Order: sequence, then structure tokens, then C-alpha cells
Amino acid sequence: MNFTGDLLISDKAGHVLTGFQNLPLSTIISHYKNKELTLTVSLTQTKPFPSGEYVLKYTIHDLPSGNSFDIMKNIRIVNG
Repeated sequence: MNFTGDLLISDKAGHVLTGFQNLPLSTIISHYKNKELTLTVSLTQTKPFPSGEYVLKYTIHDLPSGNSFDIMKNIRIVNG
């Protein structure tokens, strides 16, 4: 298994503000047919976003199979 991830950060209107593609997440060599997997994807900032509501879209890709799936997360940033 070889997983990569994409991350898009958008405003609530759907305008993409920033993002990353093909981030390496995990490479696993196994001789068994795995049915479960845990991946941890962290996001940190060196310069915080302004206060507001945003949408994070993670896309996880399994390179050998060509399969992928999306995780959408609504967040609110409040400074103060």
C-alpha cells in the first residue's frame, strides 16, 4: 500500500485559498490482505488564517489500486 494525500483549504463560498498535492502519507509492505488502516494527517500553520469559516478537503489516494476518497471538514477560526 502506498498512500498520498491532497489538501485544499477553501472559504465557505468554495474559493480555493491554498492547498497541497501528493503529500506522502504512508507506505506499507504486507503479505496479508489488510482490511483496516489508520492514517493520521496533521495540519499546522506558521501564519494563522484570518478569523472566519473554512472548508478543509482531504483527498487520500491509494496509488497501487488507483482508488481515492475525500474527507470534508468545516472549521471556524476565531482570533482573540
